[in-house]
Amino acid sequence: MLKDLTKKSQEKLKEHAKLHPGGMRGKHMKNMVKFMSDGDSFSVAHSKAKKLDNKKLDNKKDKKDKKDKY
Repeated sequence: MLKDLTKKSQEKLKEHAKLHPGGMRGKHMKNMVKFMSDGDSFSVAHSKAKKLDNKKLDNKKDKKDKKDKY
């Protein structure tokens, strides 16, 4: 999928990956590559990936809250 993107987009993603856990192998970056391969711009793909990241964090927080309750 990464190969579907332009060299410039690939370089931008690789640089951005340094800011996220797991680098290019992380869930955030995999989601961004998927969204960009589907035609989204970097900023749109990043927004969508952040929403998914936050949703995952919310689910973890809910599970922890339930565990602490009992």
